[in-house]
Amino acid sequence: MQGDPLVVGPLPPERAEPIAYLVDHIRTKQPLDGPSALDLNVQTQEVLEAAYISVKTGRAVLLPLKK
Repeated sequence: MQGDPLVVGPLPPERAEPIAYLVDHIRTKQPLDGPSALDLNVQTQEVLEAAYISVKTGRAVLLPLKK
């Protein structure tokens, strides 16, 4: 291993659990970020849908999907 170890502390309670994170952001009217961000989840859903179509048809599927 090279470099110095990085000490990482525990997450605050409102970020440690996904449901607590969601509730905290709803209560404080903050946008979701990181893995819970809407744009990331829309992209993930598109990739999953393309994979489903690819398996079903046996063909490669180009992204972005046509609507």
